[in-house]
Amino acid sequence: MRLGDYYRGLPLTLRSPLAPDEVARRIGGAVASPMNPFATGIVGYAPFGRVQLRRRKSLFSYNGMPVLVGPVKAEGRGSLLLLKYRGHLAIRLAFPLAFLLVGLGVLVFVATGPSPGVAPWQLTPILAALVVFMTLPLAIHRFMIRNAEADLAQLAAFLRTTLDAKDVPAPEGWTGG
Repeated sequence: MRLGDYYRGLPLTLRSPLAPDEVARRIGGAVASPMNPFATGIVGYAPFGRVQLRRRKSLFSYNGMPVLVGPVKAEGRGSLLLLKYRGHLAIRLAFPLAFLLVGLGVLVFVATGPSPGVAPWQLTPILAALVVFMTLPLAIHRFMIRNAEADLAQLAAFLRTTLDAKDVPAPEGWTGG
């Protein structure tokens, strides 16, 4: 999964012949609670007409993995699930906030300048550390989400099976859950 997809999300639109309350009941009965730290497999919930699912491989799974989220809309006798597979909101906000803080540190450093008597070559370790602090977290995150598409395929297969759902094109003008 690319970082742009992590922020924008990958769309998944399904139509189920089940009513929205039955969709919530079936999902709730088939998945483990995300509050249980020992639960593995598909964890999540579907309260109040919204779905949030993720795949947890073990107790030590990376918490920055994308989640499948979106509303369940009543449509005729069935339901329309308008889902996006994207990063959790807290993680999507954490990276820009971290870059903002490091960027502010750079601005303060540039604005105040080096101390008198400091040679330019002595600033090299500081600049190298800033480059590492800017790139290493994103590189680690990118490495950890490298197999996210496989998780999306498993989540989609779970929903298709559990809800007797079929893939459909997204409605006109829908941009995401």
